[in-house]
Amino acid sequence: MNNYRIYFTSRTINDIGDTLQEIAIIYIMALYTQSAIIAGTIISLNALVRIACSFLAIKTKTNSNVKILLRNMDLVYGGITLLFFLIYKINGSDMNYWVLIIYEVICSYIYTYYKIYQDVIIKDICSSNEQIARLFALDNIISVLVSLISSFLIILLKIEIFLLLNAFSFFISSIIISRLNIQNNTFKNKNIETKIFKKIVDFRYNYPFVFRIIITSSILSFFYATYNVVFQNALKIFSISANSIGILTGVYDVFVIILSYIVGFLRIKDTKKVICIFLLLVLIGLLITPFFQGVVFIVIITIVYSVIGGGYNSFCQIIFQNYVNAYDIPTLKGIYNIFCGISIMVSGYASPLLLRKVSLNFFCIIMAAVVGFLIIYNIFWNIINGGTRNDNE
Repeated sequence: MNNYRIYFTSRTINDIGDTLQEIAIIYIMALYTQSAIIAGTIISLNALVRIACSFLAIKTKTNSNVKILLRNMDLVYGGITLLFFLIYKINGSDMNYWVLIIYEVICSYIYTYYKIYQDVIIKDICSSNEQIARLFALDNIISVLVSLISSFLIILLKIEIFLLLNAFSFFISSIIISRLNIQNNTFKNKNIETKIFKKIVDFRYNYPFVFRIIITSSILSFFYATYNVVFQNALKIFSISANSIGILTGVYDVFVIILSYIVGFLRIKDTKKVICIFLLLVLIGLLITPFFQGVVFIVIITIVYSVIGGGYNSFCQIIFQNYVNAYDIPTLKGIYNIFCGISIMVSGYASPLLLRKVSLNFFCIIMAAVVGFLIIYNIFWNIINGGTRNDNE
């Protein structure tokens, strides 16, 4: 079995475990009378932890074997999930909600670093953009399929079984990932600068095109994070039947899966054009949306969000893998997580307030104006910067 198949298998098992855990945590939170407060606390703390870890990822100098790092994180992740399973098994709904909050924060800490070093190892095991795209499509497919299957399993199985399965998924993943046979897999961070701001400035200088993509993505993240808010508002405004929600959600899932796989076949040398094409598709969708109502409005806006989530975001990850050296990926992901994380946090508070003040159609126009600005920004970037170095464009 080659390295790609080994890693693909490990990632599949991880994705299944992650989705099962997400379902279990939602169920457990619902048992508490103050579930909304607990959910909000967990979301806020998780965001803060990931931003803090991203700052540390930028600053930390690492000289470690990435395969061993991932294996050890799998073992720790599985261990604390097994401990949480035992605590919940013993206490049930009487379990103190702080145990849940602490568990989620620890998971968020491990998850942030795990995802960063996953991106490092992808450079060693993927030989084509199609293989990279297949990994991102896999994440989306597993999330959708496991969620659907779990709807039936939750009727047959106790919720703590989901936690147990997740714990074992990490133990199995650690065994599989240990079988990777990668030459020179020792990750050496050649950047000795440990001042965070200086490292961000240096990254901006060394990878100006990639940095521009990060800025574009962070602005888009503000609106992409509004998907659930916009979707719920549209359902309420147009009085859409609850029976249609599953189908409408399915439209989003299908488009995200298809687009995240298709981007692997796009030519990387045409990155400027492809980025602008994705943004143009989003702009067109936002401009025509106000002319429709009801189910058609929701379908169009759902496709718009899927173009961002499945097309644009997946293509950006491929750009990162092609343009950035392995030892700079932790810095890249740290900057990306900080910028996009802050944007998403602000969106979580601002978008519901904004939608109380303006109509859904006007909100789409605001989004269209921002996306239009991003298109102009990307098209005229070289002129504005007077021919700056282009990091291998």
